[in-house]
Amino acid sequence: MTVDWSKVITSAVQAIVVTVLLGAAAIIWNGVMTVDKRIDAGTHGQKAIIKVLGPKVENLETGQREIKTAVAELIEAIKKSPIPILHALPAIDHPEPLPDDARTATQMIQQHIDMPRNK
Repeated sequence: MTVDWSKVITSAVQAIVVTVLLGAAAIIWNGVMTVDKRIDAGTHGQKAIIKVLGPKVENLETGQREIKTAVAELIEAIKKSPIPILHALPAIDHPEPLPDDARTATQMIQQHIDMPRNK
């Protein structure tokens, strides 16, 4: 009985290579799972904050839309007013600050509202 040493060595080398690759894969998998657990643990507080604040932010956005709509309706009503200076009010989506004449008109309206009425 003769031993074919080249086949024995080839099989042994193949076994070592497969073992090394499987070991490396297990080490990488373990590292990935450890990082994943750390990320989950680190973001737990952030997830809780998002869960609590998410609905509140949505309510604020809804309220903001309602306020913008109400202001737009108010501006349109003021623009239809017979007082000529009130027609200079900007649109609700106007990105610039109120012009001086609109600011003056707003102050006049406020003074008119605050003024005691003579009966």
